[in-house]
Amino acid sequence: MVLAGALVNAVLVAAGAVAGCFLKRGIPDRISKYLSEGTALVVLYVGISGAVTGKNVIAIILAFVFSVMIMTALTENPVSRKAGQLLSGHLASAVGKSGGMGGFINASLFVCAGAMGIIGSLESGIRGNNDILYSKSVIDFVAVMIIASTTGSGAILAAVPTFIYEGLLTLAAGVIGPYLTDTVVTEMSASGSIVIIGMALNMLGMTDLRLSRYILAPFVVIPFCYLFS
Repeated sequence: MVLAGALVNAVLVAAGAVAGCFLKRGIPDRISKYLSEGTALVVLYVGISGAVTGKNVIAIILAFVFSVMIMTALTENPVSRKAGQLLSGHLASAVGKSGGMGGFINASLFVCAGAMGIIGSLESGIRGNNDILYSKSVIDFVAVMIIASTTGSGAILAAVPTFIYEGLLTLAAGVIGPYLTDTVVTEMSASGSIVIIGMALNMLGMTDLRLSRYILAPFVVIPFCYLFS
């Protein structure tokens, strides 16, 4: 099956979130607060570890600038605002009032931003080798379980963008694979890791960053890697 790796990853993300929700029920609020802070610190570590691998600072800066410009153009208009309100309403209904949309956002960012998803999807699409995605699935299961245990059932919905993101990369691997060199993947991973750092800071209550403005940075950085190589 072509999309086996992406499907397994999505299933384990959902399973991890469900396990985290059951875990959350037996944790006192005081302990849950400590777990949330501890999770944020680990996420911060993961983000910093990935961000420091980046070498092309100019490309990354421009990627974030253009991501903000593109996302602002896409979202700051009546049509997209209305669509966003409808989507938010449906998502809120799906996870319930106590589900926590923060869980969906945090889990999605953590799962989708990183080199393993990119490289694993390319390997799956080009060579039919799902080993990297299977390994990533186990890591994501544990990570999302912890995120869901502190943020709620919204993390379950992270399985959807996981499957779409990795599935599209897998299907397009033959076309885009030659352009995603090791250098480009490194800068993509670094850009995504910077977004993860922002997520950790939000989880710690230190900032209130609109991370949705930066989610395109890992992809916008690709042409700038070639331009400033």
